[in-house]
Amino acid sequence: MHPRGAVRFEHARDRRGVEHAIVRMEGESVWLHMPSVTTLAWVSEGRVQVHRRGTRGVLSRGAVRRIGGFELEVIRAEPGGARLTLISLPRSFLRGARTVPHEQLTDATESALARIRERWPDGPPVLDRDVDSLVDLVRHVDHDDDHDELEPAPVRRARHLLETWHRSPPTLDELAGVARTTKLQLVRSFHAHHGVVPHTFVLCLRLAIARTMLASGRRETEAAHALGFPDAAALSREFRRIVGVSPTDYARPRPLALARGA
Repeated sequence: MHPRGAVRFEHARDRRGVEHAIVRMEGESVWLHMPSVTTLAWVSEGRVQVHRRGTRGVLSRGAVRRIGGFELEVIRAEPGGARLTLISLPRSFLRGARTVPHEQLTDATESALARIRERWPDGPPVLDRDVDSLVDLVRHVDHDDDHDELEPAPVRRARHLLETWHRSPPTLDELAGVARTTKLQLVRSFHAHHGVVPHTFVLCLRLAIARTMLASGRRETEAAHALGFPDAAALSREFRRIVGVSPTDYARPRPLALARGA
């Protein structure tokens, strides 16, 4: 599956490495979103259909959700297009946070979200104190991973192999052998659960890692070599097609003011 339609990605990072992004989806476009870090996502405008972890749903303006690192979402905008607001937290920001069960933070998190929704129904245009209070709460949430519980065993086995050998992805024959199923059944089951075929999943994974490398100051050529792309041009082509911006633009620091009024 290939993303279709026009998708434009604009972003900024503050001194902590917290990234604020605006994603504009024109018409019935599709965006494959796999963040490398924990991300808070708002539907700022329009309606989108989201396929993640075997579940599908329609989210309207104002909907907010948390996406764990390396979780793939297939996001489809409805005919009028859509706009998303994303706040991504670097691993260094989360490191050292104490673990707190979800139920102990529900009220505080909802209160922080309510303040943000009241001020910005379309999602926050910039990072400020209220957004920081929500970001700080998310740092302390116990991020339970129910991925394995929801995933069919053959799909789980194939995904684990893709994650392990993402630099030099296994062939479909090798995947099917490890998954203990036929190639056709694996592709069908994988697509039904993740919304994409195995080849596209591992491409999104490699690009998610590339985003982390670029954000930390690594060169495009370094990222391409580390992730098994033939050259920087190949990485750049896929990065722009999937993410919606070139690696060079993604790596370039920007002042937060550029995200205002998006």
